[in-house]
Amino acid sequence: MQEGQPGHATPPGTPAQVRPLYECHPQPGAKSPRVLETIAPGISHPHQARHDFVIFVPEMKERTPITLSGLCLLPLLFFAGSLRAQSPASQLATLTRVWATAKYYSHDVSAGQYNWDTTFLHAASRILASRKYPVINTEVQHLLTLAGRNPEPPIKVYDSMAIMYRNYDTLWIGDDRNLTDTQRLQLHYMMQHPTRLHNYYVRTEASIDSVYAPANENVYTQSPYPDAPYRLLSLARFWGCIQYFFPYKYLQDRPWVQSLEPLTEVFLNAKDANAYQRALAQMTATVNDARTSLVPDNWDAVAGHYQVPFTVYIVDNKAVVLNISDSNAIKGTEIKPGVVIDEVDGTRIADRIRYLIPYIPASTPGTLLRDMAPLLLRSDRQEASLVCYTKEGRKFKAKFKRPDKVAPAPDTLAQAPAFRLLDNNIGYIRFSQLHMDNTDSVLQAMMKTKAILFDMREPVTDTSVLYEVPRYLLTDMTPYAFVTAPFFPLPGTFHYQLASHGADDNHYIGLKANPDHYPGKIVLLVNEHTQNLAEWAVMLIQASRRAIVVGTQSAGSVGPLTTLPLADGHQVTFTAQGSYALNGNVIQRKGVSLSIPVSVFIIDVQHNRDVILQKALDFVNNNP
Repeated sequence: MQEGQPGHATPPGTPAQVRPLYECHPQPGAKSPRVLETIAPGISHPHQARHDFVIFVPEMKERTPITLSGLCLLPLLFFAGSLRAQSPASQLATLTRVWATAKYYSHDVSAGQYNWDTTFLHAASRILASRKYPVINTEVQHLLTLAGRNPEPPIKVYDSMAIMYRNYDTLWIGDDRNLTDTQRLQLHYMMQHPTRLHNYYVRTEASIDSVYAPANENVYTQSPYPDAPYRLLSLARFWGCIQYFFPYKYLQDRPWVQSLEPLTEVFLNAKDANAYQRALAQMTATVNDARTSLVPDNWDAVAGHYQVPFTVYIVDNKAVVLNISDSNAIKGTEIKPGVVIDEVDGTRIADRIRYLIPYIPASTPGTLLRDMAPLLLRSDRQEASLVCYTKEGRKFKAKFKRPDKVAPAPDTLAQAPAFRLLDNNIGYIRFSQLHMDNTDSVLQAMMKTKAILFDMREPVTDTSVLYEVPRYLLTDMTPYAFVTAPFFPLPGTFHYQLASHGADDNHYIGLKANPDHYPGKIVLLVNEHTQNLAEWAVMLIQASRRAIVVGTQSAGSVGPLTTLPLADGHQVTFTAQGSYALNGNVIQRKGVSLSIPVSVFIIDVQHNRDVILQKALDFVNNNP
């Protein structure tokens, strides 16, 4: 299908003259018209609810004298600003924003009437080929002409729908210096008159109506280094999905719309396959979601192919050796558990950390270091040279050959029991080892203890157990959480709904007026490995209002995933549903609420001390 060629209809003609959609008057007592913003109640985050339906130029209250040097600088500043605005990366970023908006808002485009990918590829190619004169206005107008003008009335959203506007953003339309005033009006019109039809690019059947799932996203090349337009198409596709369907966009370090142009520069400047793989890694990391991942991964291009035969824990800008998977590979060195590594192949560990930060998808500092640890000592060189320190503080150097393949480190917890009784009648349960066949017997055995310590520091996979355990702990039935699902009629917004579970969509956990609930203390142990279902389980148990959470910041990444195919054959996953406690607290990027924070130091890791467990035991024993 050729660019702009309809799938089953002809392209619309030039849209009718677009009129301003909104009128605005000064509020009572206001001295002059102001820029109006619609902000949802309770929103305080600086990136939330970015819209600019009407723009007025406020009158100047004070006049600053303009000097001769200032007059001389003005044309230069204007010219420099124009050059930045009209650079290839700037033009391509504008193209991406308009293209993605039309993809999900335009009546004709979202109906699948055009090969929208081909339209992007041709427009990007023309922008890249035009070296002397910017062509972005022409390309944007071409997109808007194809997108057409929806004749239906503006969409109406009522308070009863419980819509979250934190991610909804139209300010970019006014901020984009590459757009004309007419194009801005056309885009505002499009976003206030979104399509009412089923979107060709979004699956919305009943089984997945609470999350975004892509549809009809084609793969065009399996090349490890696609041509520039195809590289940019992968970026544009991913950027559009995050812009309109990622529930935690408002929590990102940098407003997503501002991340696009720098990422476009990175994709454009990728000179070979490895540079392109690093660009993809940087793209996924910018989302700030620990569960965002790329398949197949690109860690060879980021960190190097060869791995070391041991695992490390990163703390205080150092790497502490934990478990050794191949002792023969490091035979003749002094490397063993507890050794501190300060330098790898002539690079300080602190500098290596700084290099890797832009490539690691992470929700919190803890998950950043957790997922960085396997990459920290990798290299394309097989010969490894480390500067280390023993537990006693003696400095030594270690040289060895990184093996061709590294076996997984031994699982030290594989043979550990699911539960045990500790001193002073304290029960200990590994939550990850609970399943429907043993939950009742395990918890019944603990009912007469003075406290139960639930260790939540391992991945949880059995979802049924999440809702079974609270039946033993809660005194009564209670709602437990709410989620935000995409509000598909207005992309970029989400609607709140009570969380539910089971075939009957039960909104409650626990048993009604439960006289047999566990009467003792409930303590939950967490760290950076407490993620997703484990964090959800913590939130459910916290509904008892008696639970004490002890540990370090949890992963801050929870919710079902969705998978988006990129144009180059990669698949990228990201969290597709927001999860919140009943009081409105969000786990994403913050972790579960801690009752007793714990700090972990190098000496604790060196001597294999479980300081989180010890802090929990101290709490129970000192608070009878």
